[in-house]
Amino acid sequence: MDEIVRQGIEEITSNFDLEVVEGKNILVTGGAGFLGSWICDVLVENKANVISVDNLSSGQKGNISHLLGKKNFKFMELDITQPILFDEKIDLVMHLASRASPFEFERAKEEVVNIGSEKEVTILELAKLVNELTNSSSEVEFHPLPKDDPPRRKTDISKAKNLLDWKPKVSLEEGLRRMIEWFKRKLEL
Repeated sequence: MDEIVRQGIEEITSNFDLEVVEGKNILVTGGAGFLGSWICDVLVENKANVISVDNLSSGQKGNISHLLGKKNFKFMELDITQPILFDEKIDLVMHLASRASPFEFERAKEEVVNIGSEKEVTILELAKLVNELTNSSSEVEFHPLPKDDPPRRKTDISKAKNLLDWKPKVSLEEGLRRMIEWFKRKLEL
């Protein structure tokens, strides 16, 4: 295993209580991708039974080659848009399968389905809302935008509506409230 990867795993492991994953069957979709492979490394190191599913459309088998011989790691080269049956009971799914870059989106436009809200929210509005809901006095910092950063972001959910008969049922504020409560319980705050 690469020394940088080893150091990264040690740093991640030292910052989180990962004993909760020991012995759990964890499915990582997109497990051969950049982020997915790191998550697989951390989970395997912490004695989880990891099933990595990736169709290798943007992930690379080389990212996980060092895990292939381990007894608590299984790789399946499959497309997650197709039904998959597992022999094991899955305790946790970490869904990281996604087109990773604007270049990937352009190549596979017909496959990308946006899930979000039709209401446009600026990052500043989102930051202020999170501060309000968490009773935080954190200050928002402003930095120059990257050259390729879009000036406006509004999710077009028409494909999700048409293909999946899906529309948002929870408002952003309510979703954030639920997430904050979950984290409070999980972190015992």
